[in-house]
Amino acid sequence: MEIEYLDPSNAKSYQSCLAKVYMQDILDGCENVVAIGAKDSDLPCGCVFAKVLDEIVWIKNLFVLPFARRKGAAGLLINELKSKALKLGCAQIKFNAVTSENNIDLLNKFLTKQGFSEIELLARIYRASPEWILKEGKWAKRLLNSNFELPDKVTILNQDEVDEELFAKLKNKEEINYPDVLSPFKNEFDLQREFSLFAVFDNKKIVGWFTALRTNDDRILYRSVFVDDAYRKSKLGLIMFSKVIKYHVENCMEKGVLAAAAVDNISAINFYSSFFNNSCDSIKYEFSTNIEL
Repeated sequence: MEIEYLDPSNAKSYQSCLAKVYMQDILDGCENVVAIGAKDSDLPCGCVFAKVLDEIVWIKNLFVLPFARRKGAAGLLINELKSKALKLGCAQIKFNAVTSENNIDLLNKFLTKQGFSEIELLARIYRASPEWILKEGKWAKRLLNSNFELPDKVTILNQDEVDEELFAKLKNKEEINYPDVLSPFKNEFDLQREFSLFAVFDNKKIVGWFTALRTNDDRILYRSVFVDDAYRKSKLGLIMFSKVIKYHVENCMEKGVLAAAAVDNISAINFYSSFFNNSCDSIKYEFSTNIEL
């Protein structure tokens, strides 16, 4: 097993191991990228792709092709990344990604052997096609035909319509407290923002939001959803979601649906489980782990 650093001259031979967006970063020569490939009998079989941000190495992609698994490729890639991180003056590597439920235990076992912390599950992610949801989903049909009344003095605005001062207050958690994982500004995968909706009370306070990002495989990820405690019983969340579904039908019907619910947000999990019901073709989990060097 051999390893090599990837650059524009050799990156394309690893296209079966690397998401297109990360491949493009290598081909474009992005300065904060660290990409390492593994070869088995001179055949590219795996790679790790990371970005260096604020003296932290963030793993974005770690993949080994099936024929080369259990041969030590992943371990070699991680060890080389550790060495590179130290040479760059970085004292920490973080790994934030998505995997299937079946892979969690295996991945956790591998990473802890490499010195990483125990995997922390962050979100449950539902995956489905919009066509199937519209055909089988009672919730989707109801939302598309809904005409819910907004709470008094609350308006739903697109991101570019919201006063920047309100965003500043939201980032500082003034008058509203929310888990960091549900931040509307959170975008640890560097995904393109598709749209964001914000519920604003009397032009003075943001009381809820719904954000959508475009994934590397051209799906729409409903990433962070939050409603202020005072509006939980007002159907504000349903109102925002109905607008999201209508937007998807009108603008993104060719793109698959992904919806993320924080693992400790029981109400969101119950809602998505009910909404997708038999329309969901798979469920994955977002996780996080790190290692101090």
